[in-house]
Amino acid sequence: MDDLAGRMPGFPAWERGEKQPTVKQLEDFAKATHVPLGHLFLSATPEERIPIPDFRTVQGEVRRRVVSGGRL
Repeated sequence: MDDLAGRMPGFPAWERGEKQPTVKQLEDFAKATHVPLGHLFLSATPEERIPIPDFRTVQGEVRRRVVSGGRL
């Protein structure tokens, strides 16, 4: 969070609900956090189902990929 606050001066005010970001600021935030822009407007984090098996495991654990994101 400190890194984002340093890169985006308005971020702390957005987090506190004092200000709202512009569309350009949201695009920059999405790019910095590697989250699709549309995911920032969802009320719940979507679960991404991968249709092919992923055999890259750590000690035989089953892996699920969940895309991060959510509201600002």
